[in-house]
Amino acid sequence: MGWSIAQAHWRKGYGKEATSAAMDYAFDTLGWDRVIHVIDPPNKPSEALAEALGSTIVGTVDELAGFGLMALNLWGQGAKHWRTKR
Repeated sequence: MGWSIAQAHWRKGYGKEATSAAMDYAFDTLGWDRVIHVIDPPNKPSEALAEALGSTIVGTVDELAGFGLMALNLWGQGAKHWRTKR
């Protein structure tokens, strides 16, 4: 589950609103039991959004397909946690 917001629209709540709707769809319609967000650690606003969504760091990866070698944090949560927090 990812997001990319044009800079002119940062800090207006669009990322949280859109990602919340996408997570509702993933859990309730698609039946997923878990979602992750792959975030570059220096990207503190994205980490803050992941945390605001109720996600926590669940691991790291050193390579991402199409992006090559880079240390990234995996943030995520399960459907049950999402529904409880929601």
